[in-house]
Amino acid sequence: TGSQQVWAPVARRLVAAGCRVVRWDQRGHGRSRAGHKGHSIEGLADDLASVLDQLDLHDVVLAGHSMGGMTVQALAMHHLDLLHERARAVVLVSTAAHRPGNAASRRRPDLVRSAQVERLFENPVAGRLMIRTTFGRSAHRHHVETTLADFLATPAEVRGDFAAAMAAMDLRQGIARIDVPTTIVVGSRDTLTPVGLSRTLAATIPGARLQVLPGYGHMLPYEAPDTVTEAILDHVHAPTPITP
Repeated sequence: TGSQQVWAPVARRLVAAGCRVVRWDQRGHGRSRAGHKGHSIEGLADDLASVLDQLDLHDVVLAGHSMGGMTVQALAMHHLDLLHERARAVVLVSTAAHRPGNAASRRRPDLVRSAQVERLFENPVAGRLMIRTTFGRSAHRHHVETTLADFLATPAEVRGDFAAAMAAMDLRQGIARIDVPTTIVVGSRDTLTPVGLSRTLAATIPGARLQVLPGYGHMLPYEAPDTVTEAILDHVHAPTPITP
């Protein structure tokens, strides 16, 4: 339920470091229309493939936060050759490859599209308190309010459909075949994609590096933009491997 605005603090730092940065809103989010293909994780991978193709992007660092991280992983699942052809590295921030099949995850789609949740988040006090739980020990008020505004701007149907898609997804088979350097960053207080799910990513992606940030929550591009930027720049500045 975010928008490309989530990446603004990191994007500013990357541009200042001389990088070309491409951001976009996922289908049904921000300024992007939902389209006619429905709301699926595979569809998000197709969208990423289209961005890489339409902009003719090569030698890129693919960085994804939360559902954006799932998008990058889904690219490995459904367009592995394209990922290896176009990406020099992957950075996964506060994300997961699968959702444990518990009762809470099965209820989530109906919950996030319900009128009761809509009314709760539309209440200025209750909405901010709910969004605040997705952050760690400290959070800037503007970031909390922007995250809340993004949630409310995402249609309930889109929220519910993607929640259902996430509850059913399992990208572990695809990410086990990733053959580019990968960094995983997660906050120790992430309640939406807890540390254990990032440990699974690190154990599944060959050679992946896991960085756990003590005291931080789910919204790391807002909470820890310097750390996320550094993780990306480490790959930007790394020597390009020479292939025989």
